[in-house]
Amino acid sequence: MEDSDFTPEKIRQAQLLADTEAGKQLKALLQQSNAQGLKRAMDQAAQGNLTEAKKAIADFLTTPEAAALLAQLRQSP
Repeated sequence: MEDSDFTPEKIRQAQLLADTEAGKQLKALLQQSNAQGLKRAMDQAAQGNLTEAKKAIADFLTTPEAAALLAQLRQSP
């Protein structure tokens, strides 16, 4: 993942998704069930290692709960 992946438009889209009910549930689930993984992702991103940060988040997103919430987000307008 490169810094160019984070265009202003993509960041705005992520913010809009995060503000949906499913986005809030996903965030809460991430914080509750994967606090260590979230911390690792944040630490890696802060160090500029975006590839490892992305991997840490991807590991969480493979859980059934996260997959269900992501499906809801994909259906949101």
